[in-house]
Amino acid sequence: MSLPSPNLDDRKFQDLVDDAKRQIGLRCPDWTDHNVSDPGVTLIELFASMVEQALFRLNQVPEKNFIRFLEMIGINLEMPEPARTDLLFRLTRPVEDRQGEEAYEIVLPARDTVAATVRTETEEAIEFSTDAELRMVRPKLTHVFAIPGTDDGLAQDDRVAGTRDLNREKGRLPDSESFKVFSEVPRQGDCLYLGFEADVSGNLIGIEATCLTAAATGLRESYPAQVWEVWNGASGEWDRLKCLDDSTFGFNRSGSVELLMPRNLVDREVGDRKAFWVRCRYTVSPDDLPPRGVDGRGPDPYQKSPEVTQVLARSLGARRLPASV
Repeated sequence: MSLPSPNLDDRKFQDLVDDAKRQIGLRCPDWTDHNVSDPGVTLIELFASMVEQALFRLNQVPEKNFIRFLEMIGINLEMPEPARTDLLFRLTRPVEDRQGEEAYEIVLPARDTVAATVRTETEEAIEFSTDAELRMVRPKLTHVFAIPGTDDGLAQDDRVAGTRDLNREKGRLPDSESFKVFSEVPRQGDCLYLGFEADVSGNLIGIEATCLTAAATGLRESYPAQVWEVWNGASGEWDRLKCLDDSTFGFNRSGSVELLMPRNLVDREVGDRKAFWVRCRYTVSPDDLPPRGVDGRGPDPYQKSPEVTQVLARSLGARRLPASV
């Protein structure tokens, strides 16, 4: 790509003629006929045309001259590099986590996995190959339980004693019985924990939830009072997790939540249960969920917790991978 060429002199033919005519009154006060029929004006227009051509050539400074000028002030061109982008892979058929099925893993090797832009009538397709290995696994969701927040509104990972683990009850409750996602009356710091047996690093995970419709009173579906987080073993903290889609609208109706997992997850124990952990935390704090929309409102607090009868997981694909041409 060539450097943009600035105009060293942007005057045009008419500008030059007008400038010359303005000098007539100062230089030749006896010259009073400034019409185009006057021979003197004809000469002015002739010279203006010649100067315009000279200015045009002046403005056509070669690109190599610009590069040399930049080098003289210490600015050098960067070396050429391949084009790079991030890719998100989606499986044509999700990998379900079913009871009793064997571990499942697909590995797409680096450099051998190719994706391309759409070819059009005017542009050829651009092919990209992945720079890193891509793993897609059967998620193996082994733990689903809720832990109430502390009195000061903090999430407490070690308060597992006495909690009910939905997936230890074979993943599904009778239709007449349900599982509360948060406390009876949700409060700041309540969490729903999901533990995966398999390392789901870099995977796009779908959380399928069968919910009691509209069980949560006070919930505003356009802005549920909850955030998704994932355990970061490197920092020893819970990091915000990217939620691509939530058709449950805060566990208020049956649907799925699409979560994009970061790379390099680390397993840990929550209580006595070791797994790769994700959690959904109830919060109405503006630090977590700032006001938005034309009315500038934050999420509304719930008067009653959402309820589910089943929570399953499936692999939908893999997160954005760096790729280059």
